[in-house]
Amino acid sequence: AARRIKPSTVATRTRPGPQGPCRAAAMGNCSANTTRDAFGCWLEEECWVQSTANALNPILGKVLSIDDGSVTFYWPGEGRFVYGINDIYYYGLRRTLADVNGWKLRPGQLVQTAEGHQGMVRDVTEVYATIVFGRGGWDGADGSYTQRDIDKCGLRCVGSVRSRQCGGCI
Repeated sequence: AARRIKPSTVATRTRPGPQGPCRAAAMGNCSANTTRDAFGCWLEEECWVQSTANALNPILGKVLSIDDGSVTFYWPGEGRFVYGINDIYYYGLRRTLADVNGWKLRPGQLVQTAEGHQGMVRDVTEVYATIVFGRGGWDGADGSYTQRDIDKCGLRCVGSVRSRQCGGCI
């Protein structure tokens, strides 16, 4: 006879796991946050998002708080807005990385920490930016930096490798 397992001892999963680069953000995440962007990446407080729909200006918004089924965003120049999951899908909000001034990080940008260490953005995903520093990173090493790391070290865009000027950090 088959042995029955009590329902309380079976771990159930009601949502599919994240795919791609967002998987690293979810691993070890034991918070009650169940809110994701329109592409399946977990949203966290203080992370940045961009709209992939043409309905919003091409500005980045910052997640201020996450409550049951709603997310409060701050859009520079527009103000605070509370969106539900349907709004997140409608506007096609996608998690991204930005410098301390809210400029989207892109490969090839020159960046500088608050302490003056300069580096170049090699790669960017929704969760990590790979930054190469000439003489060791802001914490002594090159590597992958999360949005919290970027905010902690005061990383800001100072130019582009192609143009060697900032001009809004393309």
